[in-house]
Amino acid sequence: MSRRRLWIRGNGGMPIGRGVQGVNRHRRFVALAVTLFALCAMLYANDNPRGFFVEDLRQSPPIPAFYNLGTHDVQSFAFRQSYSNFIDVIWDHDKSRVFFSARKTPQDFYRVYLKSWPDGDEKVVYENPLGPFRFLLSPDGRQLAIQVMGPSAWPILAVHDWESSRTVLLGEGFSPDWSSDGRRLIFLQITNHSLPTWLAEFSVDTGTMTLLLPEPVAEAVFTDNPERIVLKTERQSKACDVFQVWNRRTDSLEDFSP
Repeated sequence: MSRRRLWIRGNGGMPIGRGVQGVNRHRRFVALAVTLFALCAMLYANDNPRGFFVEDLRQSPPIPAFYNLGTHDVQSFAFRQSYSNFIDVIWDHDKSRVFFSARKTPQDFYRVYLKSWPDGDEKVVYENPLGPFRFLLSPDGRQLAIQVMGPSAWPILAVHDWESSRTVLLGEGFSPDWSSDGRRLIFLQITNHSLPTWLAEFSVDTGTMTLLLPEPVAEAVFTDNPERIVLKTERQSKACDVFQVWNRRTDSLEDFSP
C-alpha cells in the first residue's frame, strides 16, 4: 500500500492519524512554529530587559536610572519632561511601561505618571495635593496602592484604578502588600488614630475591606499563595521575636522558615 494512502484507524474505523509523509509534515510545522516562537521571545526580551530602577547618585541632583540585570550595568533613562523630585519608579516589564511619581517644581504637588518603554509620552494617571505619597503597583498592572503622608498623624491608604480613575479610600494605615494575582491588598490598619495596628484586607473584586485577625499585628506580607501570609503578631513579637506563617484556610500558625 502506498504511504500516501496509509491511514491508521482506531475503534469504530475513524481515521486517527496519517502515514509517514503526514507525520513528517507535522514535525516540520511544529519545528518551524517553535523556532518562530523562540525568535519572537528573543526579540521581546531585547526590547524589554529585565531589571529595576535605582537612584543614580552620580548625577546632581540624583535622577532615576535603570539597572539592567542582563548586562549588569546602570543605564540612563530619558524623560521627555523635566522634573524636580522623584519618589517611586516602577518597571512594568510584562506590559512594557514605566510608572513613576514626581513633581515638576518644588512648589508643585506629586503625581503618578505613565510612560511607555523606552521613550513614550508621559501622562498623569493619579495626583494628590494633600502631600507626598508612595505607591505600589499591583502585579496585574491595573491598580495603585497609595500611601499618602498628608496632614494627619498617620498615613492614609487608598486603592486607585488608574484606567477608570476610580479611587477607594481605606483610611489610616501603612505597609500595603499585593497578592500575586493583584486581586487582594493587605495592610496594617490604624483605628481611632492610634496604635496598635490590625491586619486588614481589601478585595478588588468586591470593593470591600475585611479585618483578618482579632489581635494586633506588627508586620505582614503575602506569600506566593494568597491563602498564606507571613506575619508577626504583637503578642508573638513580645514573647519571641520571630515571624510566623498564617494559613487563612485552616486558621493556623506555624513558624516561618525561609
